[in-house]
Amino acid sequence: MRGDPSLLVSGKELEDKDARGDRDRIVEDDDAQRASSAGRPVREHRMPTGPASGLCLALVGARASTRYGEGVAASLASGVTARGGLIVSGGAFGIDACAHRGALQKGPTVSVSAGGVDRLYPVGNTEVLEAVIAAGALVAEVPPGCQPAVTGSSRATVSSRRSRGDDRGGGGLALESPVHRAPRSRAGQTGSARFPDR
Repeated sequence: MRGDPSLLVSGKELEDKDARGDRDRIVEDDDAQRASSAGRPVREHRMPTGPASGLCLALVGARASTRYGEGVAASLASGVTARGGLIVSGGAFGIDACAHRGALQKGPTVSVSAGGVDRLYPVGNTEVLEAVIAAGALVAEVPPGCQPAVTGSSRATVSSRRSRGDDRGGGGLALESPVHRAPRSRAGQTGSARFPDR
């Protein structure tokens, strides 16, 4: 994890966890637990005040996006962030990068890396990923040193990585994503548009 771990946990998640006495179910990330126990601010303290305070929106989409889709992604991300919501995306070309750029206009954002956090990927998005780290956080489900699966990347891997955003207390939205007739578990990006069981 690179950046601010306080973005990974909301005050509501901590309250719910304490009320249930369930320390591991809601806040699974060690960095987030250390941040909250060390007295660092939770997500709401880092975000603009607004009706979406404490919530996350996974905003993902096509790499080969249109200018219109990129504009919608940036505008939506900026608007959600201005209202206190945290945008989580993958940092890829296209919709993901535009979502981060839009969010960074109003506050922090979180990128879920395809590889280890020590390797900014894709290299062509290094500037936006460095801005994400400076203002928000870069996280990964794999240890540092792991290379992203550039070829042969499975839809399940992409879906799993992108679903981390809605696992953080919100929902997901896929822009300019192809329509799949495959079962939900094999539907690629649309798999991240599910809501957590909380």
